[in-house]
Amino acid sequence: MKVDSTNYDENNEGQGVQPQVGMYHALILQAAEKNIKDRMTLVVKFHIVEGTVPGQSGAEYTEFFSMTEKAKIRIVRLAVECGIMKTGEVKEINPAEFMYKQLIINLKADTYKGQAGVKLDFLGMWRMTHEKVSSVPRDKDIATAVVEDVKRMEAERAGLTPAPIVVESPVAETTTDADSTYADL
Repeated sequence: MKVDSTNYDENNEGQGVQPQVGMYHALILQAAEKNIKDRMTLVVKFHIVEGTVPGQSGAEYTEFFSMTEKAKIRIVRLAVECGIMKTGEVKEINPAEFMYKQLIINLKADTYKGQAGVKLDFLGMWRMTHEKVSSVPRDKDIATAVVEDVKRMEAERAGLTPAPIVVESPVAETTTDADSTYADL
């Protein structure tokens, strides 16, 4: 078994657990249509990047969006806030389009079958630039690193060797003696 601790932070209590109540910069790691109890459902897995509650980065939360006519407004909200569609548009959406989208989510307290936990507020999703959520902490560098890690692990599972990530340095401007010789011309 291969284990990756590249992004593990021993001081972060949020890794691998459900997040606490709060508002979060989240990254969508998985999205798929599934038939659950004879109902089509969009299952979305959120990775918590940063938020209003310290120590939650790395926590994950899964939401089940019912695809009934009554509840589809939630999927519309998710799609609009992720930039997949615009208001007033009718569009066929592939769940894969949600992958790696970033947004702000609001998790509220919930009790399910006697267990305390959290639940995504009914329409508690906003695009990253929405003024209503401007005070929610964000970290795009962490989000980028998580996406790179996930893509690398997926490639390894598929038996592929991912291409190395190369970050090019900007070339500094230099002047030579020949440049200064002709500068007055």
